[in-house]
Amino acid sequence: MAPACPQCATSYHAVPVPQIHADASIPSQARAVLAPPPPEPQAPPQQSTGASVLFVFAGLAAGAALFSLTAGKAAPIGLPAILVAIGVAVRSRSRDRARQAAEQAGYEQQTRHQGLLRVWQAGWLCRGCGVAFFPAGAVGPDSAASPAIEPAEYQARVIAAVDGGHPPDQSPWSAELPPTTAACPQCAGTDHALPIPRALADTVQPVGVSASVLLAEPVAAKPTRRGPAEDPAALAARKRIWQAGWLCRTCLVAFYPAGSLAAGSPASPAIPVQRFQEWVTSTAAAGAVVQGPS
Repeated sequence: MAPACPQCATSYHAVPVPQIHADASIPSQARAVLAPPPPEPQAPPQQSTGASVLFVFAGLAAGAALFSLTAGKAAPIGLPAILVAIGVAVRSRSRDRARQAAEQAGYEQQTRHQGLLRVWQAGWLCRGCGVAFFPAGAVGPDSAASPAIEPAEYQARVIAAVDGGHPPDQSPWSAELPPTTAACPQCAGTDHALPIPRALADTVQPVGVSASVLLAEPVAAKPTRRGPAEDPAALAARKRIWQAGWLCRTCLVAFYPAGSLAAGSPASPAIPVQRFQEWVTSTAAAGAVVQGPS
């Protein structure tokens, strides 16, 4: 039996959200905004800078050795081979680390995407009122019924339910939603501003490989000689801040609208994409949402 719509209190026009895409009687615009959450984009693999530098020096050393030999002088002919061997070892190790990081990030992204799909398909649409809603128990054994949700807010409510962007004593339906439009602090325009996760997932107007790398979702820092692996809570804080960021595709700057990080948080200045990860890390480490690195 279909649940009752919270706006008209009837169940006659209620239909599960996954079924609306085969229902021609529902406007195409409503079907579009209630589409399944897309998979998160995978960051392109990064090349080993250290190995590239070693290969360049190996080439220069080989050229210098060849020039010396043609001039009848002694030359360290073994040096280029040593540099190449070290470069191959560095590149192999870097690829192993990158593969492990990509596998971990892929697992986390897949888990989150499955959670988004689970909540997304638990929703209902009232064809009479044109509003979406979640019945009691739809997203968890003790989850409360939602109020009427405008279709344009549905995806944001799904994300809030999965990511826990609400206080523990509140339901995801009462959480304050992030802004749906924002003005770039550099050009003051809104037409080309998108939340960073959406901008990276956009296949119609992709942001480019370089920007995708610079704006990629944070992954856990591996243990090094300088310190242990990143604490899961610290990674979660960086991801929350990353998810709240926006990108202006015209200016190629990141920014945070007022209230995007927390209630009452100020708007950020324009952040060059080259410094975005630094801004995220610095803000998360400070435990504040006011200023990033200057």
